[in-house]
Amino acid sequence: MKMMNKALLGAAVAVSALSAATPALATVYVVNRTIGGASVIGTITTDSTIGVIREGNITDFSLTFDGSAGPLTANKATGTTIVVGSALVASATEMTFDYSSSENGLILGMNDFSAFLCSVSVDISCTGGDKGVTQIIYNNAAFIQPLTGVQAFATVATAAVPEPATWGMMIAGFGVMGAALRTRRRTMKVAFG
Repeated sequence: MKMMNKALLGAAVAVSALSAATPALATVYVVNRTIGGASVIGTITTDSTIGVIREGNITDFSLTFDGSAGPLTANKATGTTIVVGSALVASATEMTFDYSSSENGLILGMNDFSAFLCSVSVDISCTGGDKGVTQIIYNNAAFIQPLTGVQAFATVATAAVPEPATWGMMIAGFGVMGAALRTRRRTMKVAFG
């Protein structure tokens, strides 16, 4: 009985150590836009905040801009992230931007601004021109899409579903662990007599 108690205590310590070491949840949103002769495809990762997204809620992004001069890739570590106002909102299924709101903007892209994705509300401009638009700036050319109201900006990436064989192995593993915990060492006593 003492052996089983030690095994259960060890398992509890291991589980608590793993749960303490588990990183915070993250939500990955997929961006896929084409405007004129340029496109941007990639992901934006947040800290799983539901509601208004601020600059600090975007933990990573990886965007590939493409057009006539070939692909350019930007990410959080080497790029620029600017979020102004409260128009960028995340839900469990998508990220939206309110183009009709006031004083709001989002810029994700290259540090040198040679390629970036910009969404702005009715009173801000990405490049000194149009307002209430999404722009892809690629190779220093602006590709503009006017938008109004609340529009989907990105959608949640779907998680992979484990294969049935994976589930089977996991259940079998739990069965083996349970059997190991239930079995006792049997000692054999020999009597001479």
